[in-house]
Parts: sequence; C-alpha cells; structure tokens
Amino acid sequence: MSSRAYPHSSDAERAVLGALLHSAEHRAEIFDQLTPGDFWAPENRLCFKAMQGLQDSGHLDPLILRQSLEDSGALDAVGGVEYIASLGASVPVPGHALQYTRIVLDHSVKRGLLRLADGARETIDSSKGAAALDRVSAQVEELQSRHTETDKDAPLHSATILQSLWSELEAQRQTGGSPLVRSGVDCCDRLGLYRGEVLEICARPGNGKTALGMQAATGAARKGSAVLVYSGELPAHTLLVRELSRETGVPVRRILEGTTTKREVQQLKTAAQELDGLPLWVYDTPSRTPRQVERQARSLNRRLQAKGEAPLQLLLWDYLDLLYPDGGSKGLSDEGVLRRTAYGIRETTKRLGLASILLIQAN
Repeated sequence: MSSRAYPHSSDAERAVLGALLHSAEHRAEIFDQLTPGDFWAPENRLCFKAMQGLQDSGHLDPLILRQSLEDSGALDAVGGVEYIASLGASVPVPGHALQYTRIVLDHSVKRGLLRLADGARETIDSSKGAAALDRVSAQVEELQSRHTETDKDAPLHSATILQSLWSELEAQRQTGGSPLVRSGVDCCDRLGLYRGEVLEICARPGNGKTALGMQAATGAARKGSAVLVYSGELPAHTLLVRELSRETGVPVRRILEGTTTKREVQQLKTAAQELDGLPLWVYDTPSRTPRQVERQARSLNRRLQAKGEAPLQLLLWDYLDLLYPDGGSKGLSDEGVLRRTAYGIRETTKRLGLASILLIQAN
C-alpha cells in the first residue's frame, strides 16, 4: 500500500503540538494518550518526542523547544525555527485540544490496522497456520489494548468502588450467586478462589501439587462448577488414573499393570462413573501459551452455551514452567519467561472471568 493511502491529519497533528506549546491545561492528558509513533509526519513525531522530554523537566515553551531540538541536531529536520513558530497559529480553538488528540489517535489506529493487514500475509506465508494465528492475534490485541478508549486504568475514588461493590453484593443476594468458586479443599477455600483472580500453589517436584490441584478441580466440579484442566506434562488419561488412585486408594502401578482385585476394580468403576458425570475437561496439548489455552476455553464455553449449560468457572494450570509466554521468549531470561507467562495467565483469567489455580514448580 502506498504511503499516500495511509490515513492521517496534518492539521490535527499541528493543532495538538500548538496546544501543547501554548497551554498547560490538557498537557498531562495528551501526553498520557499519545506517543511519538501516533504522529504521521516525521517533523511532528520529532517535535512531540522533544516535548515529552521537556514535559518531564517541567519546562515547555517555543523557545525551550527550539533549543532542545537544536541541541539534539533535529531542528533542521523539523523545518527550523519557522516551523516551530507556525505551530502557535495551528490551533483553531485551544479548548478543543483533546478533540484534536482523538483525531490523531483515530488515524493512528487506522494506520496500525492497515500495517497489520499488510504484514499478516507475510506472517501467513512464512509461518504455520497456528503460529500465524497466534502472532496476528497478539498484534491485534496489542493494538487494541493501546488504542481502545477506556477508563479502566484510571484511579478510582473509594465512593465509586464501594458503589460498585454494593451493587455486586445486592445482585448476589438476589440471585444467590457468588464470586467465589468452592472446591471443598480447605486450603484453597480459606485463601479463596475468586473469579478473575489466580491462586498460586508452589511446591518442589514430587510434593503433590498436581494431586492437590486435581483434588480442588474435581471438588469444584462436584459442587457444580465447570472446570478446565490444562496439563502440560501428563496426558489426560494419566491424570485421571492418578485421580482415581487418590479417590480409591488403589496404587497407580497396580491400576496400570492390571493387577487389581475384583473389589478394587468395582471401586475404580464406581469412582470412574462419578468422574464421568462431572463438568470436568482436560486439555493436554504440551507447550501452549496462555492465549492458546484461552482459545480452547472460549471454544468450550461456546459449546456449553449452545447446550444451555453454565460456562467455565475454574481453570487449573499444571504447571507454569511448562507453558510458553504469549509473543515468544526471544531475548528473555528464564526468569523473564516465567514472569511474562504468569502475566499472560493472569490476563487470561481476568478476560475469561473465572478463577484460576496456577501450579508452580519450585527448584
């Protein structure tokens, strides 16, 4: 696509810069909403970047901006002193600075989408289908998160928080609902499995973290909560064999070897029939990212909704070290990989509106 086809408004960009130079009224809001990359014209990008640095120092006016650009060797690139002087006459109505900002941001969003569309074909041609989908989805989400107009990141007054809290409590009182997912496992229920939050369980290898997680998952399912288990290490059938062993007391080895007694076989069948009737699903494809697990959860929720059943309420992640971060791990340390993956799990949990248990292996 030719550069001329990309949407932009030079007038709006100059109006924003002029407003920043000549009035401090909306500076903080404009600097919060825009980055240099949101400006189409190179000279405007350079001016805005210089203004950001001056804003941090608390001093911003045409003379100081001129000196800053001159010191950095960028004065000629923006059009010299004449261009800076012209910015003052580029603001039709100073009080409309935030409207001009929205115009600049809107064009930036459109350019970002067009660039993403241009790059999507190259990504598709050079990657496998699933990898291409992940990469393009990550780019869309990044663009959306930066440009979606929202007040979610703004500080909330205590009165607003309390009003929302009382509304939620009243709705729960009337419907009998609760933000808590009950598992019947004392340690989990005491700490609280809240929708939108992640409960982390950390233990050394062989200390039973998977068994505890599965006990909580099956316990929640028995109480009516739909549960998805992501198992990055054990195949689904092995996971359920271990759960049957835990519930019946029959050793895993004897189950797998087929050396169980008739009485034990009957115990296993009874336990298996109970598990079979629970709203419990296992996803055991290894080396997934949080976003890939989220797609499976959403797909499952659509199937549940089509059957008139309640959506997922609990997601068990087994375990952190066996997942990969969204967006890849290039350039990250081992610690950085884990932190980014854990962040992706928290974000996925919030987006899905369910509770999560994250198992972590301590070394």
